[in-house]
Amino acid sequence: MDNKEITKKWFQPKTSQLAVGNNPVAIYAYGIPCIDRYGGQFYYEEMFKFCRELAKEGLETYIKELFYDKILCSVKFKDNCPEYIKYAVGGIASKVFTFGQAEVDGTVCCNINIMLKSESEIEGFLSFLYINGNIVFCELLEYLQKSQIELLNKFHAKNIRQINMNDSYFCGIKANTFCIEAGESEEDSENEYFLISANHKGMRKITLLKCSYETINEYV
Repeated sequence: MDNKEITKKWFQPKTSQLAVGNNPVAIYAYGIPCIDRYGGQFYYEEMFKFCRELAKEGLETYIKELFYDKILCSVKFKDNCPEYIKYAVGGIASKVFTFGQAEVDGTVCCNINIMLKSESEIEGFLSFLYINGNIVFCELLEYLQKSQIELLNKFHAKNIRQINMNDSYFCGIKANTFCIEAGESEEDSENEYFLISANHKGMRKITLLKCSYETINEYV
């Protein structure tokens, strides 16, 4: 049976695309066992979307298991899976997962993909972080303390976006154009970070936000 035939079987009328397996925490989606350590609905939904996209391409037969643990979803392959298949799966993962990370064959292939969303969605998510007190600091560049500069030096950007407004306030900064950097810190592997910066009338201001697993659960 080739991949096209395998793909068609999942999208026929009355096909059971979801099923509960013998493992009490595993739900099978398109034949792939999906497990979330904490039983979170949103994370199962993310895995189901991923499985659906894999099935469309006939790639689900290569997957042994998906396992979500906090903000990291590990994709486990069956034995002797070709490298080009792993590469294709990684490409799909980087487009599907909205929050957190996807790890394909030991390599993290996406990181906080809210940055791939529209400007309004990015604005909404970061405003939620800011309003709910997930602020590491919000300060003018010239007034940064030594400890804050050290935090910036340990921050590594993974994705960068621009948000345009009309001389408006956003995350404690007033400007027309905001630079958004999503990334990670060398000293904190448990959380994600967002660095927001803008210039208003010759003064640059920076806001650093922290995003935890618990915060994502509150938002979704």
